[in-house]
Amino acid sequence: MLKQRCDLEDIRAKFADLDSNRDGYLRPEELPMEHSLSQHFAGVDFNGDERLSLAEVAEHDAETNPVE
Repeated sequence: MLKQRCDLEDIRAKFADLDSNRDGYLRPEELPMEHSLSQHFAGVDFNGDERLSLAEVAEHDAETNPVE
């Protein structure tokens, strides 16, 4: 449980760093081209609204980095 909590805090911090316009979403233009979210944007954008929420990023992280 502690590892998951620390990971979520880390995800929140990284998300905030990338959210340059501070609207609570990540858009393609906010992501560096070499960032993994940029490279997999459509697959992470689960609801297809052309922006990533913290929940979508956290879900993607959980799928790609499962806690053992």
